[in-house]
Amino acid sequence: MQIYGYISGIFQSAFSLGMFFGPTAGGLSVEWIGFEWTCTIIAFFHVTFVKFLDL
Repeated sequence: MQIYGYISGIFQSAFSLGMFFGPTAGGLSVEWIGFEWTCTIIAFFHVTFVKFLDL
């Protein structure tokens, strides 16, 4: 049962870090390069990941 606690802790930590760093990086990106370029970069990553997962 102890291994489930470790896995749950790692998952929750990764999720929480993502919930912190995502909006922080997005906000800084919008301030530095603008909304349009930020959307373009995010769209590029989405298309790249879809192509990668399609393999």
